[in-house]
Amino acid sequence: MSDTATISSPSDWGKPLGVPSGVHGSIALAPGAIISLAQWLQQVGVTACTAWRWRKKGWLKTVNIAGRQYLTQEAIDEFSQRAAAGDFAQVHKVPIRQREGGL
Repeated sequence: MSDTATISSPSDWGKPLGVPSGVHGSIALAPGAIISLAQWLQQVGVTACTAWRWRKKGWLKTVNIAGRQYLTQEAIDEFSQRAAAGDFAQVHKVPIRQREGGL
């Protein structure tokens, strides 16, 4: 199985795709093609809240067309490459349990 799934036409957008190995955003579009952010989120299994945080941090670059957000193939490729390289990795911070009766 290849590392990317192919979307051949808009009628295929709602159909489930196999999860790519390693990176959840590796969806191949035709060069210069765009996909709505909502469609991409549905295909990769990410919530709109997570996408908002990624956009706010500059990790995911979208294009605003008539008030709706879209992704280009270049933006998807850049995000996938950075994710695979570990650019977004952070150390997991475990919260410290407070003792009963205050500090």
